[in-house]
Amino acid sequence: MAAYPGLVLDPYRPWAHPVGLTPSSPLSTAASLFAEALAEDGVSPNTVAAFEADLRLFAEAVGGDRPISEIDEGHVERFRDFLVGERGVSCSPSSLRRRLTAVQSLFRHLLSEGLVQANPVTSTNCEKATVRRQRGDLLDESEAEALTRAARAESERGDWRPLLLVGLLLGTGISKAECLALHVTDVDLEAGTITVGSGDRQRSLPLNPEVVEAYQRYVESHRGEGKLFDCTGRNLEYVLTRLGRAAEMSRNPSFRVLRATAAARLQQTGAGNAEVAGRLGISRHTWPALRRRIRRATSQ
Repeated sequence: MAAYPGLVLDPYRPWAHPVGLTPSSPLSTAASLFAEALAEDGVSPNTVAAFEADLRLFAEAVGGDRPISEIDEGHVERFRDFLVGERGVSCSPSSLRRRLTAVQSLFRHLLSEGLVQANPVTSTNCEKATVRRQRGDLLDESEAEALTRAARAESERGDWRPLLLVGLLLGTGISKAECLALHVTDVDLEAGTITVGSGDRQRSLPLNPEVVEAYQRYVESHRGEGKLFDCTGRNLEYVLTRLGRAAEMSRNPSFRVLRATAAARLQQTGAGNAEVAGRLGISRHTWPALRRRIRRATSQ
């Protein structure tokens, strides 16, 4: 099934749940209620089941507890990236188009009910995501600089988190899990370093002056303890996706891509295999696979 031609509710019958939906209602709740209403309006069970499955994937990618009023085009881009490059399951252009249509149909009705201000799916074209998938696992220096410029632009508007995040990832190559585990007190301003990891993978990594400044400005609005990034991994992934769009990149600058880019940069400075593996906190068994990814990307 390439699309959902029958996803139209009876305009004369209210479809909202008895307790009512509001702009702050979770995505998963709105999707479930809309699917129930479609079934009541006579849409075939197979179509409703496919719709529900596609909306569950959307909720998995952007967060089922996310308020419907907060979902925007960035979350749809995150969904594209999840389906094409991160889920680990092949997604044909027709399947991608159908899944985007499911999200578009849901928000068309939310918009008609006055529960959201706009439909976040402006196009179900899958060409952009397909190109992004084909571009490999590494940013070249022009792309890395464009991404950094986009983050600097946000810092000039008072939001230092993007510049801190991009600077950390490109400068240290830390993983998403390590990034989310960071505490405000892990940065040593006097030494210009950050302590990352735990156990035998704990290490102290140098920070460049721009990252140190971004950290100082960022923590001015945070307490002096607790998590450095007090949000979910999906929130940080959305920050990277948004910066990629601002930088007009043809691929998503994910944690995985920035980690590989940081490793490649280390290699280019003359660092040996053991040093690169140590800086990234990976085992000697893991490093060869990453090294092969870097070689494939640089040879494209």
